[in-house]
Amino acid sequence: MSAAQNSPNGRRPSAELNDIPDISFKTASTPLFQSPQDFEESMIKSGHIMPSTDELTVSRAVVSAFAIIAVCSVIFLAVRHIMSQELPEGSYTVPDFTLAKLEVLFRGLKADINSGDTALTAQTIGLWLGVSMIGLLAGSCDILLCRIPLDHQITDRFSFGIQPLTRYLPAMTMTLYTLFIYIARAIDDSYDFTLTTSNFSLTGEDYTWCTWVSEGAYVLFILACLFALIEMFSNSGIFGMIIRLPLSIVSNGAIVMVLLTGTLCAVITALMFVFVKVLGFILRILFPTMGIYYRTYEEY
Repeated sequence: MSAAQNSPNGRRPSAELNDIPDISFKTASTPLFQSPQDFEESMIKSGHIMPSTDELTVSRAVVSAFAIIAVCSVIFLAVRHIMSQELPEGSYTVPDFTLAKLEVLFRGLKADINSGDTALTAQTIGLWLGVSMIGLLAGSCDILLCRIPLDHQITDRFSFGIQPLTRYLPAMTMTLYTLFIYIARAIDDSYDFTLTTSNFSLTGEDYTWCTWVSEGAYVLFILACLFALIEMFSNSGIFGMIIRLPLSIVSNGAIVMVLLTGTLCAVITALMFVFVKVLGFILRILFPTMGIYYRTYEEY
């Protein structure tokens, strides 16, 4: 196997420096960004080791296969649940059929959380956040997805190491925005962060600092979604995105749906992200080559 090939979990294996293509952006005289050769050399000099994990072992293949099956099962059940929502006359306000079902689903979710039943509230939030956690299996799915012939030609050139938390960038952006609103309104409940089509302005006409914050959060959300698409394409390829795109929508969408039900849920979601980070460190120690939690390099 060529030393220039990336590992299926996004890490570049150690290799002869000359075997790695130079894809750095250059100015007239000096490189603007480090080339892969320079990056690997600097990592080695700083005491880091670039491990070779490109070999497809039986255990890694089994883990990846189970991850893909689990992801597809959750996506199927989620879509089935959304489509099974009844649409009684006058129960929704949006014209689109799918959005109407999502609106009915959201109303049911909000009713469960605001029911006053502590057990039901905890169960509902736990279930939705549990569904969102399926996004952690993205790296394991890539172990096999990136080996599809056409996908391999893409991931071999563009894949990069990534932490699982960055796959939740859209949801993390909305969580931080909701937390900010929660804290700001606790200080002064007169703050209005509402930004809709009725008061949106490209020039910021009649904007307050609150609406500027909201607009900035929406811009960051769009950029986060764009990054998620780039990450899917580079680490999974075109065919791999058939699985990874619905996975990203379900895992991020479940978090955003919970956030919309109340600001207190933002605190719970933020704690979940802390848990994800801790879980990632544990998995990295227990399964350093499985692709469940991976970086561009390992530190020793």
